[in-house]
Amino acid sequence: MFQLKGYLTMLEHARSFCRASLLVLLLLGATTATLFLPRQAQAISAPDNHSVLILGSTVTGGAGSLEATQAASLGLTVVVASDADWAATTAAEFATFRALVMGDPTCVGGTGPIAAAEANRATWGAAVGGNVIVVGTDPAYHAGGQPGAVTLTNKCIAFAAADAGKTGAYVCLSCYYYAASSGTPVNVLDPFGTFTVVGQGGCPANSHIIATHPAITGLTDAALSNWGCSTHEGFVSWPVSFDPLAISLDVPSTFVAGDGTTGAPYIMARGATILSHICLTPGEATNPLDTDHTVTAFVNSQLDCAGNPVAGKLVTFLVIDGPNNGVTGTATTGADGKCTFTYHGLVAGTDIIQASFLNEAGGREYTRAIKHWGGGGCTGPGHIECPDNIKVRCYDPDGAVVEFPMPKAFDCDGKPLPVVCTKESGTWFHTGLTRIECFGPDDPSGDCLYCSFDVEVEPSECPQTTPFWAGHPGSWPVTTLKLGCKSYNAAQLLTMLAYSGTSDASMILARELAAVKLNLAHCTDPCPIADVVVQADCAIDCRTLPADVSPTSALGITMLGLAQTLAEYNEGLLTPRCSPDKALVQVDALGQSGLEFRMNPALPNPFSGPTSLVFTLPSAADARLSVFDLQGREVKVLLKGALPAGRHSAVWNGTDETGARVANGVYFARLTMGGNRTLMQRLVKLN
Repeated sequence: MFQLKGYLTMLEHARSFCRASLLVLLLLGATTATLFLPRQAQAISAPDNHSVLILGSTVTGGAGSLEATQAASLGLTVVVASDADWAATTAAEFATFRALVMGDPTCVGGTGPIAAAEANRATWGAAVGGNVIVVGTDPAYHAGGQPGAVTLTNKCIAFAAADAGKTGAYVCLSCYYYAASSGTPVNVLDPFGTFTVVGQGGCPANSHIIATHPAITGLTDAALSNWGCSTHEGFVSWPVSFDPLAISLDVPSTFVAGDGTTGAPYIMARGATILSHICLTPGEATNPLDTDHTVTAFVNSQLDCAGNPVAGKLVTFLVIDGPNNGVTGTATTGADGKCTFTYHGLVAGTDIIQASFLNEAGGREYTRAIKHWGGGGCTGPGHIECPDNIKVRCYDPDGAVVEFPMPKAFDCDGKPLPVVCTKESGTWFHTGLTRIECFGPDDPSGDCLYCSFDVEVEPSECPQTTPFWAGHPGSWPVTTLKLGCKSYNAAQLLTMLAYSGTSDASMILARELAAVKLNLAHCTDPCPIADVVVQADCAIDCRTLPADVSPTSALGITMLGLAQTLAEYNEGLLTPRCSPDKALVQVDALGQSGLEFRMNPALPNPFSGPTSLVFTLPSAADARLSVFDLQGREVKVLLKGALPAGRHSAVWNGTDETGARVANGVYFARLTMGGNRTLMQRLVKLN
């Protein structure tokens, strides 16, 4: 069985969540399989080639938000996604948009608004190959009184969507980290590398633009300053592929900008080159392995590298990322303003080369170039790797959402190549066998890179009864279970499953709860019983079993009521596609008649008139069927005496022993057999 995400952690109120595409998780002590619920949320694709996708929880006003209106003003089509829709969207679908936008929900502290983006950051992050800009302030909050806030939002979205062939991203950190200590990680930015921040400290007012960059063209220090609190997060560390564009002069930092000013960077961008007085050529190149690569730096008097050469400048060259990270050298510009740097590449991969110099203000200006090692000399075949065949069992009769490792393709030098498959990981698979075919680009030998694998989704199981699990430990899908907050091994669980006493409500509940969790681990439908499992675990809490809980105590009555519902699930009564009479089928470890000791659900329940109670005895015995209130007081005896094996019934009309009608509320029907076996069922009496 292919293991997808580990075993399941039960969520409170999971019954209502089942149809909202959430995973229902069991608190089990072992990992064997994964159940997925039907995906009801709507995955989103771009309606055209100039659309942006906004995560709705990160803006105020949805389609009327600052971010949406500014995107529309740029001629972009705006799509606003709910958290559920965002979670349901695949990397391929995210990649149909020009930009992904996580805006400002009007200065919200804490990362709640970006929780959906954090949860599937690997998915949407894989789609982002274009421009990225990140800001540590709250433009929407200040938009009413600060025109610069509106302009900043407009510029950020325009920059993120600038590349028609790629998907960019605009991520606003709003006030999420306003109180963060220095070095706090920003998880939502993980797709782009490791970012850490520090909170605003006081209320920073003074912002300063430190770079000439297309993302902030037209903005000024004045437009970004004196917002009340102009900055809420300053970056402490960031990936080398990102450039600081603006700093907060009021947030202490060791960062020194190219103009000699110091402060914490709070606007960062990737995807376009900062204009500076130094240029580096070639800007991007590919070399075979075991060859030399030379770059040429040009220091001049203009930002566009069209100025007069500047001689005598010491240029520092440094490979800041890639297989040759750390390789460095220096050279001095000649009369033509140029100097060169050469190094040798032996390992496949991509280097980022930075060239920098000290300007007249004492600040360091820099530029960068990219070098790919491992291409150019490759003429042999590449290869593609698909995962092994996958088998998933899911309770839903129609299918499951299945995740699997994406295939990988490489050229003959080991350089990664793009792969396209007929179905993506994290999408819906119907019950049965699905063949997935994956293709890479044609390699230099002329062959198409191809591989395939199968995904098989099997239907779920029907629940097995408690006696079945007690008699068949070899069929258990797991050997440890957590009941309440404590784990129990196989020997302890067998003792619970075999418990036939009536004096300890905790053991009666543990018996049925253990059976339910074994059923769920065996891939039965969790929806009908999810909330009851949570309540049962809460009732047991951290008590060590057996906990000697009296069945007539308030807690004992609650436990017995929960145990009855769990027993109904184990008997197949709560799973519609399983036979309602499954509990009457002869199995091992039952009475001589082949019947189980059980109560059918009361009909009707809740009720306002009479309600019917049907039960089955596996053998002839003295039996007593009574109704109790929440205080544990016996309200009425419905039936008592010696009864033969088989089905029996009784009716309660909502009265006590005197014939007076009892108050509306919750009651419990309690069936005792032979003085040592007990079942209980919750009844709800209405007007």
